[in-house]
Amino acid sequence: MNPAFVLVPGAFSNSFGWAPLQRELALRGLRSLTVDLPGRGYGARIPLAYQAPQDAAALASAPSGLAGASLAANVEHVVGLVRRGAAHGPVIADADELTPDNPFDVHSIESSHAGFLVHPGQAADILAGLATG
Repeated sequence: MNPAFVLVPGAFSNSFGWAPLQRELALRGLRSLTVDLPGRGYGARIPLAYQAPQDAAALASAPSGLAGASLAANVEHVVGLVRRGAAHGPVIADADELTPDNPFDVHSIESSHAGFLVHPGQAADILAGLATG
């Protein structure tokens, strides 16, 4: 069985940037899942004061959408998703160092995310090699 790829963005990004790579992986018959860290992407909370019409005074006192988000929360979220995926077969995760001592079949790809975003076809070829290698 081919592995699933779990794609985790950096701390100041979200899952949207992985769309070109996900497309290329799908075209090669490979499964992938992108992850939004807590408080980011689809789970982001945007204060009403930020939306049109904007209210600068209210925005200045509005709680941050990332309040309560922590590295521990990020790790817990990613590890939970990786564990769910690993129950169905091998998982290759681009999760930097979030899972260094994992008890399941997860691999971290040591790289910058930039190459994946700028050259998704080439990146998908490399990942496909990991899937069959």
